[in-house]
Amino acid sequence: VSTAVHEFFGVAVLEAVYAGARPLAPDGLAYRETLPDRYRYATQEELVDALESLCRGWASGDLDLRKDRRELVDPYRAEVVLPAYDALLREVAGRVATGDAS
Repeated sequence: VSTAVHEFFGVAVLEAVYAGARPLAPDGLAYRETLPDRYRYATQEELVDALESLCRGWASGDLDLRKDRRELVDPYRAEVVLPAYDALLREVAGRVATGDAS
């Protein structure tokens, strides 16, 4: 559960998701870009309702904390991101080397 009021990307939440946690984060900040609606809350009442639902699911054994959440973080894995960064940095370095840094 995140109750952050200031966040640049939400790395800690994504790391927790990768480890199998079910995220619950404020509807805003960077979370809109990384988490589907079902994992976000907009008001304190929605947070309380979501937490109650999670507790009921956990107590009844109906809650699988690891089920199908790794796909949420797949776009941010190093194997995906690093080749794009490498290509971009090579392009920039090539422009600098040729004097075309515009």
